[in-house]
Amino acid sequence: MAKTKGFKMNEKRTKIMEALMNSEEGLTLSELSVEMGEEIKSGTTNVLLKEGLIEKVGTKKIPVTVYREVSIYKAVEGAEEKIANYEKVEG
Repeated sequence: MAKTKGFKMNEKRTKIMEALMNSEEGLTLSELSVEMGEEIKSGTTNVLLKEGLIEKVGTKKIPVTVYREVSIYKAVEGAEEKIANYEKVEG
């Protein structure tokens, strides 16, 4: 019986369960994502944890390279003339 209100075994959850049942040691979210060919986030596994269908069996140290999308800024054309109109303050 479902412990989580409205819990259903959708296609993604079924595939996760199949992957984990076929793994002897268990898989990280990253390994699950590779196995399934799509990103698996913790929200999906958290529901399965709450339902008692999976368990956390340990941790693993992995090397991480972090990339982050950042904005690039550029002065607009005519900016020099526009800033000449602002009051200048020291500090």
